[in-house]
Amino acid sequence: MTVQLHYGTPARIFHWLIVALLAVQYPIGWFMPDLHRGMTPGAAMTFHLSIGLTILGLTALRLIWRLTHPVAPETSLPA
Repeated sequence: MTVQLHYGTPARIFHWLIVALLAVQYPIGWFMPDLHRGMTPGAAMTFHLSIGLTILGLTALRLIWRLTHPVAPETSLPA
């Protein structure tokens, strides 16, 4: 394992992809109708759940990537 002096391209892609998905997720969740017992979830709920599971998976992959590709301590990074 080599210690890098900056975050690599995969780490940046994971980060910004999760940010973009969260930017889509919040408005969907905010405007989605309330669910009640016996109610069938609509397309918005299915889309919201799909994006949420994708974010969860990307977060897990990002954590695995971070554990296997450490970044140098802050004191050794350039200003």
